[in-house]
Amino acid sequence: MVRYRRLGPGLLAALVGGAVPAAAQGLTLDARSVAMGGVTIDRGGAIARYNPAYRSVPAREITGRPKTTIPIPLGLIQVLQDSAAFDFDESYWNPVRFVNYALSPAVRSFYYQIREPRTPTSDVEFTIGQNELIIDLGEARLLVPTERFGLADASRLFDMGFGMKGVRVGVTAWLHRDLGMQLDSAMTSFLRDAARAQNNQRYGIIGDGLVQGGFSPMVGYAGRVAGNTERGLYLGGSLRYYVGVAYGQTRGTGGVTTGDTIFAGPNPVTPDLDAITEYSGTDRSFGTGWGGDLGVVWVSGPFEVGLGATDIGVKLTWPEARIEQAAWDTTTDEIVTTTLASRAETETEIPIAWVANMAYQAGERTTLGAQVVNTSRGTRLGVGVEQRVGILALRGGVVRDQLKKNQLSGGIGFRFGSVGLDVVITSYAGGITGERAIALGSSISIY
Repeated sequence: MVRYRRLGPGLLAALVGGAVPAAAQGLTLDARSVAMGGVTIDRGGAIARYNPAYRSVPAREITGRPKTTIPIPLGLIQVLQDSAAFDFDESYWNPVRFVNYALSPAVRSFYYQIREPRTPTSDVEFTIGQNELIIDLGEARLLVPTERFGLADASRLFDMGFGMKGVRVGVTAWLHRDLGMQLDSAMTSFLRDAARAQNNQRYGIIGDGLVQGGFSPMVGYAGRVAGNTERGLYLGGSLRYYVGVAYGQTRGTGGVTTGDTIFAGPNPVTPDLDAITEYSGTDRSFGTGWGGDLGVVWVSGPFEVGLGATDIGVKLTWPEARIEQAAWDTTTDEIVTTTLASRAETETEIPIAWVANMAYQAGERTTLGAQVVNTSRGTRLGVGVEQRVGILALRGGVVRDQLKKNQLSGGIGFRFGSVGLDVVITSYAGGITGERAIALGSSISIY
């Protein structure tokens, strides 16, 4: 039996690079919003992305409401100076830190990390014998997920259009990704619990992924259907024709099965793979489908509440997709790809996303807000408050993020004429371990 050590968190860095939907999920580049728990209290903008009724709601007359914000890249110098993450040829390079940056490049560039999520740095210990294999990852075992992990989002890359009397015509570019992987129980125990490798045991991984993108011409309407500007009901909706330019989808399982004796014989393990892949590119007919957005907002004096949803009922039909099966050939010890269909009709979906929000304006200087956002990443709940005192604005918020962890935020704003400076300190679920981190952010407001 032989025991030896080797620096090793990088052994899992590539495997779990998508273990968290996105590091610092929920953080935007607007320090004012982040300080209030990510709540959007300005009508339009981010909230109109999920609720089209807000396109018709008049702007709230809030003292100190900025016209635009410009984020300050406080974290950029910190990123460039982090040799532990970017000096790839050095012995102290830590791939886990590099993956943490890759998961959230925008957040890492614009937020200064006051306290970073702990990075596992322990050695990996191997125990090897004729019929024995144990891998002890030490602290790095925290990187081994016990449930399905992955990356999922549905983004609107741009939204262009024009409108008149509530009617709007435009086009939106969209991108949808849903990538996931899950270790079976045997593999999880082997990596996370340092369990001894068993004879005649299969250790496997189940994977699936979908990436699709395109554009969607739309026609919509948003307007007040009852009441007046002080107390009124607003409705909004749009009908979209989704055009998918390209997509790729795969699902399958792979792994290895040990033999009667670990490390015995010419082939101590037998690999296996069975995956189905579908894809359609720009050289084939586009995918098409219908869907839409709906929203409602009720305004009653200083109080408002809204509910909206986007990408409702979207199912795209791809008429000329290619379908292939990849399998491991135990005779030749290589992957063999078989074409199941060269031009088949397949279907994909875009998940619905919705938001529920409320805001209350107590006088001219106090604003309260709450917001629930549900996307393919999960559900996020935030509540926040803003209190203005002269040229100062004090803000605070509480968040229940998509990882079901509670986060706190607080900030202060200073206004000097038509220019203001907003600063925020917030906690968030950062890194591939999802541990709590604390960051400092700032932005300039133009009034």
